[in-house]
Amino acid sequence: MKKLASALLHAALLTLAASAARAVPYVTTYSGTVAYSTMPGVADGSGYVVSVVFDNGGSTVLNQSWSPDDITCVMWRTGQGTVVYAQPILQGNSLISGSGNADTDGTGWLTQMFTAIVTPTGVPPASYTATSPIAGNVTWYANGGNHVFRYDGGSGPAEFSDASGGVRMQLQFWSPPQQFTGTCAAPPAPPTPTPVPTLGQGALALLGAAMASLAAWRRRRGMYPPPQTHPPPKDLTMTLRHATFAALLAAASATAAAAPFATTYQGRVGNTTMTGVAYDTPYTVTLIMDNGGTTAHSQTWNAVACAIWRIGGSRVYTQVGAGSVGATTTLADGSLWGFFSAVTGTDDGIGNASNYTATGFSPALTIPVIWQANGQAPVFIDSAGQGFSDADTSTGIGMAGDLWSTPQRVTAACDDTPYIAPPTATPVPTLGHGALALLGAGLGALGLWRGRRG
Repeated sequence: MKKLASALLHAALLTLAASAARAVPYVTTYSGTVAYSTMPGVADGSGYVVSVVFDNGGSTVLNQSWSPDDITCVMWRTGQGTVVYAQPILQGNSLISGSGNADTDGTGWLTQMFTAIVTPTGVPPASYTATSPIAGNVTWYANGGNHVFRYDGGSGPAEFSDASGGVRMQLQFWSPPQQFTGTCAAPPAPPTPTPVPTLGQGALALLGAAMASLAAWRRRRGMYPPPQTHPPPKDLTMTLRHATFAALLAAASATAAAAPFATTYQGRVGNTTMTGVAYDTPYTVTLIMDNGGTTAHSQTWNAVACAIWRIGGSRVYTQVGAGSVGATTTLADGSLWGFFSAVTGTDDGIGNASNYTATGFSPALTIPVIWQANGQAPVFIDSAGQGFSDADTSTGIGMAGDLWSTPQRVTAACDDTPYIAPPTATPVPTLGHGALALLGAGLGALGLWRGRRG
């Protein structure tokens, strides 16, 4: 027995050591708007997302480069997450073709994105999983051109396009890579559940009252022998104790804590008067929102808790309590649907030094700082005239949902470090109505047995 335990422990340690050095896949996501759809259940104006998973053998997102050969999975989700297409991609698979690389800097933000990912010859059903109505051969294109998705089986052919003219491959339209922990598969059709008869709360109460009444009646009728000192069987007592403890744990389940979520715009500096910040320098604007919920799915956020600007990787400006107009909403799959029409610095800028921090700026920023994510330029400027506009849009930062990344959970209300879930606790078995009824019956039987034994 000791040798077996030692072998199992050794195997577990080897597994842990291997997992610590295991390569980590990452995923980046594009959010678009459906147009010219002929697909059942996928309406024009609805949202869709394309997720590209890649793995270059590394275990960090910092300073990485992924080529098209590193792509391991491509997923399309439409119709509020009810229509899903998932295509695993093996090394050397000829079913997709790509160009360019996806690169990140020392902070994990994209500095370059693939220029194209397409299916040149179509994908047969054996090479993907999908939910209805997708069937037959599938072709899709992420290269800036329409039509972006098409299938020819089932009730097809059917397809849809992107309202902006195609899947845009500029890096600002793709989310920062996040660790991918899911599977490259569409969810199976849910089985039809078989109803199981259960006892309602009223029936359970009647059952308990009946058992108590029976015990009292038997005692009044003198059906119990004189009290004796024999204890109940140990196994029966322990089983009932365990069942009771499980029921109490189930009743005391904890309420999940609220979670902040962040969405990010990636742009490039245009006209600039900021010292040390050249034209075409990448910058990001991250908005952190917290409505008290614990998921990004089917949510509405009416305010921005914090805004974080990163300019060129070394300059960081963080402000609590930015002003916002409108609301941000997500679909059932977590992708953006509606977005704020404007987010700006409070009033005409910082206002005071208690609600912001700024690091890496030389010379230091002079308050008030005026910044605006509302389609107007310049996007960022201090009172000394240091600032810049956006190179990709002549009117400033666009506020369409497909220009911002899919909301991701972050560490805190003003900390956009990706949230890392604590180790999953072993779930505690819970008791349904039927099991509670059996437990009540068992406890009643124990009471009767103890009464007979004295």
